Amino acid sequence: MKLEIKNLIKKYNDVRALDGFSVTMTQGVYGLLGPNGAGKSTLMNILTDNLKRDDGEILYDGREILEMGADYRKIVGYMPQEQVGYSQFSAYEFLRYMAVLKGLDIKKTETKEQIDTLLKSVHLYDDRKRKAGGFSGGMKRRLLLAQALLGKPEILILDEPTAGLDPKERIAMRNMIVDMAREKIIILATHIAADVECIADSVILIKKGKVIQNQAPSVLINEVRPYVKEILCSKEELGEYEKKYRIGNIIQRDEGLSLHIIDDIPDNEITEEMQLSLDDVYLHYFE
Repeated sequence: MKLEIKNLIKKYNDVRALDGFSVTMTQGVYGLLGPNGAGKSTLMNILTDNLKRDDGEILYDGREILEMGADYRKIVGYMPQEQVGYSQFSAYEFLRYMAVLKGLDIKKTETKEQIDTLLKSVHLYDDRKRKAGGFSGGMKRRLLLAQALLGKPEILILDEPTAGLDPKERIAMRNMIVDMAREKIIILATHIAADVECIADSVILIKKGKVIQNQAPSVLINEVRPYVKEILCSKEELGEYEKKYRIGNIIQRDEGLSLHIIDDIPDNEITEEMQLSLDDVYLHYFE
């Protein structure tokens, strides 16, 4: 199970949304992290065969996906950021409809069992007859995840899967993704660092259509450690510090606010082990 993206280029007039994007993925979770406009959506549209590339190769187990055609589309599941329409469908009707679009035979017992299993796995089985339009944001996200899993895809592409979820729902969604990662290539696109920090095997940082880093979260965090300093201030002083510095994490302590200051110049003399996160990495590369 290997997905190879080689020198991918996509242009919109004179702007290169993807500019020589290259990465190789095997089984596991890959966080695609970057600011709005970095090229994440363009990449996902190309990987789902909804957009033509201008140049480059995409190989799955050594085969060009354009040559695979329908065989490739069968092994890809896609969870969009937002559900468009279908609010009058019940959860069960929505999955049946999506199964038909994916070429599954809904008359087969196997397909019916798969729909029931997916509804149970995303904790919507008891609500399967309710209209999706009346679901909470978290329930809608889980339903979109279930439809992405129809047909048992080998490649799962998730666009901002935790968007609009409360903290409890975010944790539940991340746990579901971890459970699925044992037998799939999962690409999780987001601009929220915390979404991938605890579940990604590797984080791909994308900026202006290029890969600027592709490492395990712990490696990325350790690499930016010399650029991060910690200072204490009061709530009243926070505004002044925000004007002067790039600030990462802000943690409230008994003695005041602990600020992570992101500097452009590394300080290799820093010995104190601060608790850093991917938020600090994000600010180092993108702010």
